[in-house]
Amino acid sequence: MANHGKHLTQLKAKLESLNIVEGQNLDKIVSDNVNKNYESQQMILNMMVHSADVSNPGKSKNVYVKWVDLIFNEFFNQGDVEKLKGLSVSLLCDRESTNINKSQIGFINFIVKPTFECMLNIIPNLSSYMDNIIVNCKYYEDLVKAEEEKKSSLLINNIKQ
Repeated sequence: MANHGKHLTQLKAKLESLNIVEGQNLDKIVSDNVNKNYESQQMILNMMVHSADVSNPGKSKNVYVKWVDLIFNEFFNQGDVEKLKGLSVSLLCDRESTNINKSQIGFINFIVKPTFECMLNIIPNLSSYMDNIIVNCKYYEDLVKAEEEKKSSLLINNIKQ
């Protein structure tokens, strides 16, 4: 994840420079230069593996939500161990301060969606994953909205009392 932005920016630039959009002009990625071919292939393969790694939001909602629960159970267990050892708690691993719903919106909007938007230019058949990404982001946005409305309602009730 540390190089996500850099690698995504490089691949986007390459695709834009070759006018590769929605699977069109893919043949332009092949050149007479063996080193350039290797570099291009490696760049695409790396992004494909990364896409698979972050693909949970591209799955059906029930599968995605189950994985979110499992992942955060693992994160929170790690955070608990870090606290017991007196270490600073890693990002998203503090069960007391992490908002899972907001974290998923950020994960989708800043990591997953841009990754799949880029990959759709190479593999247009990924569109069903993008459809799920949009549905799943909306699901978490609705949960956050409901949380905020509940907090607001509680605050108003406390003020009235």
